[in-house]
This record gives sequence, structure tokens and C-alpha cells, in this order.
Amino acid sequence: MVLEDRGDPENPVTGLEYGAKDGFYRYHEPERQKAAKGLVSKLEAKIGARFDDKIPYAAYHYLPQLIAYRNITAERVANQTANAFAFDACESLDERWTKPGEGESASPDDVVNFWDLKPHQGTIAHPEGGLAVYGETLPLRLAPPSWGRVPLFRKQHVDPGRGHVHGRAFVSGAKTPGV
Repeated sequence: MVLEDRGDPENPVTGLEYGAKDGFYRYHEPERQKAAKGLVSKLEAKIGARFDDKIPYAAYHYLPQLIAYRNITAERVANQTANAFAFDACESLDERWTKPGEGESASPDDVVNFWDLKPHQGTIAHPEGGLAVYGETLPLRLAPPSWGRVPLFRKQHVDPGRGHVHGRAFVSGAKTPGV
């Protein structure tokens, strides 16, 4: 979605209407429809091209029903993807996405402009020149895979409290900060 096409913002001070959750913004139905139409058209084109890469032109000539299969598959996958974003309705293959109503989502501006790089132990960039970690970094300890018996208990409606996880990450034998 291109935010410059939003027209006059509801809130001229911020340029966006804030949503109910921190980092979320309210999007109106016309802009959600525009974004969904763009997504569906790109997906249909990509999926159709993928079929064309795998199926020779002569096959379409001798079996014209392959064209229908290609088009139906592209349409249903594109609809399913758009419905997943519009309504979290991954099971729906129809065109419900054409009437998404209003909704809230993280803005691309939020990701680009407000996800500051956070230093971890005085280092911002990945030591091997890769991407730095965005957001808050917490150490994570992963146990080696193993089989074991785990007793099952009924769900308890009490807060078990907080725990702490500690560990170190290594890449090619070198300690890696920020992972």
C-alpha cells in the first residue's frame, strides 16, 4: 500500500489515524480495497506465469481445459491470500476481500520509520555485516532435541508467574550479539 495515495489525512498532525493498539493505524475501506486489488492482480499474474513456465504452449492447444485449471487455481489462491489479510479467513476461496470494511494494521511507515535499531552490548550492526536486529532483543536458549515423557495437566486458571531464559548464540563458532 502506498501511503501517499491516502489523500487528506484525518489527523493532519500525525498524517495517520492511530488504531486501538500501539503501532497500529486505521485504514478505511477504499484504501484496503485498493491494496487488496493490487495484491490479487499480482498474485494471479505470478501464479498464471508459473503455470506457463511448467506447461508448454502445445499442451494448452491440445488440452484447452488446462487454461481453465490455470485460471481457476490462480483466482482461488489469490482470493484465499487476500481473504487471509482482510479477514483472517484463510479457508475462504471467494471474493469476500472486495468488501473488507475498515481495519487496523501496522503501517509500512511504522516499520520503516519507527523500528529503530536497538544496540545490544554496544553493537548495532551484525558482526558479519548482515542485518541488525530490530526491536527489543532478548537472549534465547535452545535445548538440543530429545525424546521425553511430558505429563499432561488440566488447564489451570492461575498465573504461573514469570520465568527467565538465558543463553548465547554462535555463528561459525563466534559469539553473536543481538540474537
